Amino acid sequence: MHYVISDVHGEIDQLKNILDKIGFGDEDMLYILGDVINRGKFGIEILQFIKDQNNMILIRGNHEQMLIDAFRYGDIRALRMLCNNGGWETRTDFEALNKEEQRELLAYLIRTPIFLELEIAGVHYHLVHASYCDEETGDHKKKFNKCLWERQQINSVIPEDVIVIFGHTPTNYYKETEEQLSIFIGPNMIAIDCGLNFVENGRLGCMCLETKACYYL
Repeated sequence: MHYVISDVHGEIDQLKNILDKIGFGDEDMLYILGDVINRGKFGIEILQFIKDQNNMILIRGNHEQMLIDAFRYGDIRALRMLCNNGGWETRTDFEALNKEEQRELLAYLIRTPIFLELEIAGVHYHLVHASYCDEETGDHKKKFNKCLWERQQINSVIPEDVIVIFGHTPTNYYKETEEQLSIFIGPNMIAIDCGLNFVENGRLGCMCLETKACYYL
């Protein structure tokens, strides 16, 4: 089976618990739509965990990009942004790694895609952290902005034969606030960020692409 989650934000116990809940095994594949770091305490541990798995693919989020910019390119503004967005533990834990571990982790992050196309059970999916972006979006900077930062809008133009699955924006942006947030399924789009570690009624959501079953913690 193929599963999608997003915005784990440092909660490694939540990640491992939802894997147990879905019965995730060696024959399954997990796509993680970015933002596994910051806000929670164990972002670096999550990155190392995902990096070491053969059946998990991380699609880069804006929080991972902050880490890359701060520590790979020495961008002071990015470091400040990282810390101001719940990244103090991330910074501390990254700096506690030895130089080789830091290089390996940054090399892994730089290789992560900013979007991914796949077909499951005859359905064409576009997986991205923030909003729909294809090869015709424009220059490199515009493409990065759409994939990592720009909020997906319900009325945005998406090809009829494509379903976009994205995180970044908690699902209460797309539907009325509930007791707890849940995955939003709209026309040609699925919003999967259920606000874990961001809103009071947030939680972690996961969807199976074959069955469309949704799981929560």
